[in-house]
Amino acid sequence: MSVYQLQKFPMIQKDGRTYYGGDQEWFHGKWQRLAGCASVCAANLAAYDQIGIAAENEVYSLEVYLQLMNEMYHLMTPGVQGYPHVAKFADAYVKYAQDHGVTLKREIGRDWHDLRQPLEQIEQTLLQQEPVALLVLNHSSKVWQENVWHWMTITGYSSEDGTVTLSNCGERETYDASVLLDPNPKNQVRLASFFRIA
Repeated sequence: MSVYQLQKFPMIQKDGRTYYGGDQEWFHGKWQRLAGCASVCAANLAAYDQIGIAAENEVYSLEVYLQLMNEMYHLMTPGVQGYPHVAKFADAYVKYAQDHGVTLKREIGRDWHDLRQPLEQIEQTLLQQEPVALLVLNHSSKVWQENVWHWMTITGYSSEDGTVTLSNCGERETYDASVLLDPNPKNQVRLASFFRIA
C-alpha cells in the first residue's frame, strides 16, 4: 500500500484566498470560461514544471497565472465542442515545452480493460513527481456527471484508500479511483503523462 502525492502544486492567490491550481472562471471571455478547462490543465502542468513561468515563492498572483492560462488558450483554442482530444492536447503541450527549451516524452492512457493499466500510469507518473492530465468525456457514474467533457489535473493517488486527488477549478478534490477509472465502455476517460528527457 502506497501514497503517491506531488510534494508541491501551483497555488494561486486571489481575493485573499489561495487556490489549488487554476480555474477557468478567471478568464475574461465568456467562451473561455465555458470551454477553457484544457488551457487551465496545461497551465497547471507548465506552472508545476516551471516551463514558461517562474515560481513566485510557491504562490502565484492571479495576474501572472491568468497570463499563462491565456497563453495556453491560444495554444489550445477550443472549438465548438471544446478541446476533447487527448493526443492533440499532449502534442501541443510537448511543443510548448520544446519552444521553452524543455524536451518531454508523452504517454497517453485510454480504452483500458482493467484498473491496473490506468493506475499503473498514474502511479509511475506521480512517482516521478509529475502531475497527470485527466480528461473525462462521458461517465456512467452520477458522481461524475458535473465533470464530464472536462479537463482536470491529477496530483495524488493513494492505494491505501483507493482515492485520486485532483485540481479541479481551483479546488483540491478527492474521488474513488475505481469509480473514475472503471473500464465500463460507457466511460470515456483519458490520461496524459509527460516526462522530461535529459
